[in-house]
Amino acid sequence: MHNGSTDSMGYFLGEVMHPFNASSDVELTLSVGDYVVVRKVTNNGWAEGECKGKAGWFPFGYIERRERVLASKIAEVF
Repeated sequence: MHNGSTDSMGYFLGEVMHPFNASSDVELTLSVGDYVVVRKVTNNGWAEGECKGKAGWFPFGYIERRERVLASKIAEVF
């Protein structure tokens, strides 16, 4: 499900718009308002990233890309 070619967009920050509960060890649980460092995006709708010290896959459509983020929010990512 997570295999597919990846975009080479580079890393970016995304804000979680919809909650996601991981159903396996390779997925990342997300809560609304969390910020994620997105590292990979596949052409099948999944993304890989890091949030609060954990890494995994999640549906790309559940986040929105952010260009500007408060420094206090960036600290929450790590």
